[in-house]
Amino acid sequence: MNESLHLYLSGTEAMLRVRSGAPLRHETVDLAAWDWLPGSGSLQAPCAVPRGRWRAAPLHVYAGAGLCRFGVFDLPDGVKAADIDAVGRAKLAHELGLDAARWRFTCDHDRRRGKLVAAAVRADAVAAAEAFALANKLQLVSVRPFGAVLANLTEKALAGTGQRTLLAIERDALNCFTFEGGEIVAAASLPHDGQPGALQRAVQRLTLNQDSAAAGELLILAYRAVPWILDGLMDRLLAPGDYLRHARHADFRDLMFDKESAACG
Repeated sequence: MNESLHLYLSGTEAMLRVRSGAPLRHETVDLAAWDWLPGSGSLQAPCAVPRGRWRAAPLHVYAGAGLCRFGVFDLPDGVKAADIDAVGRAKLAHELGLDAARWRFTCDHDRRRGKLVAAAVRADAVAAAEAFALANKLQLVSVRPFGAVLANLTEKALAGTGQRTLLAIERDALNCFTFEGGEIVAAASLPHDGQPGALQRAVQRLTLNQDSAAAGELLILAYRAVPWILDGLMDRLLAPGDYLRHARHADFRDLMFDKESAACG
């Protein structure tokens, strides 16, 4: 039986799931969810991970917005392929004032559109994921920004001629990605305190900003524990596919785990 483990980490919690079965008949099961703070010590699940069953099983890790920083930049003319990562790291570190020793950087680029997308994940979160894999005899495949995975999963819905924005609300932070004509033009992660009023005002301000954009559309995804309802905004939501309306995806992380585990498994 093919099995892979999927670990979601935010700045306040962790969630571990296992995906098993054949690609067309797979099953995703929750193993554990627990509070966790990066830098607070080992990332120890409150359940035993059976080493005999999952020895050397692949582990995919997704870092939440509270652990990530993003930036979208114009790709400098004439930059060599070997230098693109260094340019992205330097631009993101400079723009956001990041200490390179405390962050792990990744970059992606599109020469046709002249864009460079840079992301940084907290180094202590990456170290915790590496230690978790080692302690449980797992094969760490990747540590990726959760927001970037979500943006890729909803890419078709966000493509189009106008401006479209993805806002994903996690327990402790927001992911915000803006696309123009199908091209990513802005990306950001912002911490929040979870207060319903503050969250609702932020979403309403973003919605009002969309009014000034031609064909502007806003896609909002929020995990099930968000304690508020966006009254009057539901008609503005962009539905990226029938799977989002399925009961299984009441929590948008279900969408990420389900679709991503199917792709990785």
